[in-house]
Amino acid sequence: MVGLGAGSAYFDAVVEMYDSETNQKLGEIIVDKNSWALGGFLAAGQSVESFMNGAAKKVAEEMQKSKEQNLGSVN
Repeated sequence: MVGLGAGSAYFDAVVEMYDSETNQKLGEIIVDKNSWALGGFLAAGQSVESFMNGAAKKVAEEMQKSKEQNLGSVN
């Protein structure tokens, strides 16, 4: 718990979205997260689970933005 990466967590993912009917790739979002660089108690409070929850929120926000942009271009 002194530092230098002790207790650090890492989460790296590429989220790909596909059309379920055509199997055409619609896009991807890269989610790379890591805990506080020096480790220790601050990093120990961050977990892969908290990163996954943050990643899910980021993906939902990006998909909402894309949906709004696509709907705006149709009108």
